[in-house]
Amino acid sequence: MKNKQDISRRNFIRNSMMAGGAVLFSSVLPANAVIKPFFPIKNAESGNQTVTDELLIGVCDIHLHAAPDSKSRLGNELEFARSARDAGYKSMLFKSNDFSCHDRAYLIRQELPDFEVFGSLCMNRVHGDKVNVFAAEKAVNTTGNLCRCIWMPTQDAVYQNLRYHNRKG
Repeated sequence: MKNKQDISRRNFIRNSMMAGGAVLFSSVLPANAVIKPFFPIKNAESGNQTVTDELLIGVCDIHLHAAPDSKSRLGNELEFARSARDAGYKSMLFKSNDFSCHDRAYLIRQELPDFEVFGSLCMNRVHGDKVNVFAAEKAVNTTGNLCRCIWMPTQDAVYQNLRYHNRKG
């Protein structure tokens, strides 16, 4: 950030969506509407039972950034996996721009054997300055075969570097 008034693209998009969503919901929903939570919450009246949205049952989230990561995240992979399982998700695929996630997916499955968790590998600079075929082969052959997605470069792609960082790939 150049000065205190600058805002990152990520924060701008997040804040814009939150504001737009609030305006949309305030004009669409009746005043007495009940909005169901994204992840399950404990229902005080029913003890340990959770309340969730039926639309989440069977969902496969294929792009979730979580800790551990090189950037701050809202929660860690195990917490998200537990919450998603409790909400009725079928599976999740984690993504990191800097690290592989498939090895951690293996460990999470040991803790949550009744829930499908997968990882991915993103071909950013941390894996070399070009698309690293060897890293991709090793990822898909790791114990459990849980690397289900190889992402092409994102934050280290030539376009991203030239457009937003004024540097050559």
